[in-house]
Order: sequence, then C-alpha cells, then structure tokens
Amino acid sequence: MNQLAQKICLHFTWLFVALVGGAFAVAGWIPPFSPNGSFAQIAGHFHHHQNVRIASAMFFFGGAFFVFPAAVFAAQLRRIEGPRSVYAQAQMLIAAVGVLFIMIPAALWLGISYYNGVDDSVVVVLNATAWFMILGAVASAILQNVGLGFCILGSDGSVYPRWVGYVNLYCGTGLMVGILIPFFKKGPFAWNGVLGFWVVATDFFIWVFVMYFTTLQAVNADVAVPAPVETPVPVAAR
Repeated sequence: MNQLAQKICLHFTWLFVALVGGAFAVAGWIPPFSPNGSFAQIAGHFHHHQNVRIASAMFFFGGAFFVFPAAVFAAQLRRIEGPRSVYAQAQMLIAAVGVLFIMIPAALWLGISYYNGVDDSVVVVLNATAWFMILGAVASAILQNVGLGFCILGSDGSVYPRWVGYVNLYCGTGLMVGILIPFFKKGPFAWNGVLGFWVVATDFFIWVFVMYFTTLQAVNADVAVPAPVETPVPVAAR
C-alpha cells in the first residue's frame, strides 16, 4: 500500500476547495445574482467582465482536482468491500460525472463572456443552463453520498466510523433541494436563494471536509500487514 501517494492525492482537496470556492468569490457570485432580473441585467454580469473568465479558469482546474481525493475514497472503500468493490467503482464513476458538472458550466460562462455583442437572450439561456448544472444537477452527488453511506454503514467501522455513513446520507438528503432550482426564479429555492444556493453549497463543502479528515485518518491507520515469515524446517527433521 502506498500511503504517501494516497495522502498526496487526498491533499488535493484543498486545491479543489480553494479554486472552486474562490471562483465564486472572484466572479462576485456569493450569493449569485438573481435569475429574476431582466435579460439586460443578467447579460450585464458577463459583458466586459474579465473576472468571469478568471473564475471560469479556476472552475476548470478546481473541478479536475477532485478526481484525486475521490480516488482515495474509492481505495478506502475497497478495504471494506474486498476485491468485488461495487461501491468503490460506482463512487469513482459518479465522481467523474460530478467533475463534468463543474467544468461544463465553467465553459458556458467563459463562452458568453468571451465575445462582446452576444444577444442577451443567448447569454441568459446559457447562464441558466450553467446554474442548473452546477447547483441543480445534484443527482450524481446524491448517489455518491448514498453509495458511500450504505458502504460505510454496512461495515464494521474499522475503516470509517459509522457516523460518517450517516453524514453522507444526511448530506445527500440536503442536496435534494437543488432539484427544485429550475422551478423558481425568486425566493429561497432560486439559485441565489437561502436553500437553492446556501444550503446546497454549504452541504456539499461540509461533506468534502468530513470525507477529507476521516479519510486521512483511515489512510494513516491503513498499515499493511507484513507477510508471515516462513520458518525454515531443520534438516534433521526432514
């Protein structure tokens, strides 16, 4: 077992958090602007705004970094499941899909801020699509939470404490608020609302930190068992 490699990959969590969380701050989207504004108001957030392009680049790199800690989560789940590690494989596949739901919105925001004179209606539609993906397309994150939760709760608690399984199920339930985002343009369920933005974002980053620290503990405790040394049989006893 390569503990050093696992720790290096796990520490990429901090780059993920710094770049993705920082991207929202750089773009001035904490919280995001209202989806209930006029087309001209919404499009105005992208015209001549260099910060959006910087934020998009941060989303690109930050989203990709999440693959590394996800690989460590899967490695620890294999300790629970053994060679036929269904939850570990599903967790990796879902994490890869989740990364796309960060990078594709970044590409859309970059595209609509790259050219001047883009029709306001085009900007508004592409921007809405981006928000629906990054905050509303929560199915992959929910399934990742559920898979982790079921796997951990089905274990003896030697790799992850059982409470981590319950945290995963709780976070998966909280993320379900994102499903309602496409149905509201104002109020708590809109993409800039208390539930639509703050609950979804806070819930996700709580999960990231819980998984980081508990996985680090699991990696530190994952000491390879040395192979038994075969005692040579004396010649006289043969």
